[in-house]
Amino acid sequence: MGKRGAFAAIGALTLGLLQAESLAIAQDNPELGIDPSVEEPAPGAPRTGTEAPAPNKTDAATGKPQGDHQLVIGSLGVGFFGLARLPVLLPGESPDLATCVDSMCQVLGEVEAPSIGVRTWLDPHVGVEMAMGFHLKTGEIDVADPGGSDATQDTLSIFGLALHAGVPLAVASTKHLTFQFVPFVNLGVTSGSITDPVSELDDWDLSGLLLELGANAGVELQFGFIGLPRLALQGTLGLAVQHRTASAEQESGTLRSLQTTAVQTSVDRAPWEILTGGLSAIYYF
Repeated sequence: MGKRGAFAAIGALTLGLLQAESLAIAQDNPELGIDPSVEEPAPGAPRTGTEAPAPNKTDAATGKPQGDHQLVIGSLGVGFFGLARLPVLLPGESPDLATCVDSMCQVLGEVEAPSIGVRTWLDPHVGVEMAMGFHLKTGEIDVADPGGSDATQDTLSIFGLALHAGVPLAVASTKHLTFQFVPFVNLGVTSGSITDPVSELDDWDLSGLLLELGANAGVELQFGFIGLPRLALQGTLGLAVQHRTASAEQESGTLRSLQTTAVQTSVDRAPWEILTGGLSAIYYF
């Protein structure tokens, strides 16, 4: 047998082994949908009508290929819904956003509450979302005096609770994108105390309220193009009417309060705040 004959024999043996291996895989794995009894046509031969076409999911209403959005209708999505900023009135000396009486200033501060919540789509166009966040902070300062008179002073102790409710509306959708309009309402409360920075004797009892009505508009991107259609990232910008009240009261009866009402966009300070206020991630189960 010459070299050419040897190469031909080796090729035929290799082809036979590959065919046997593929047949064994098909028999051991019926879920692959390979029928070993059906012979593949020879190269160039016309295809018969016995082959099943590849599945193509379509929308029953429109007949168009089904997008990622249709896959999560009725599913429960869990995710991050932004950062709520809750008002608190603090004794201080800064004139910014402060009201000063008898050289004592009350500064309108904020506590941040990251909100985690759920969203579900009732049908292809209307959904419901709810979220909650909280902030808890407490502490004290120990002051050691060389003379032996140590002292302990409480720092700001504050609790904040934020609630969010919205009705997402799917205006239009493509294979992986859904364009949304989301009317919403936000409610937040704060409660706490802080030692008076001047007298260090009489504590201030603090309370605050946030009420916000508005709407966001943007897109939801679902990662079906990498095999994760239930993972979504949302980017939105919004406009809202925001009312904030905060008060600080001492046991002696001294009361300070401050109220603000504003109409503003969801990014009202720095452009990078869109990363905390305009972006959210949801996974649908």
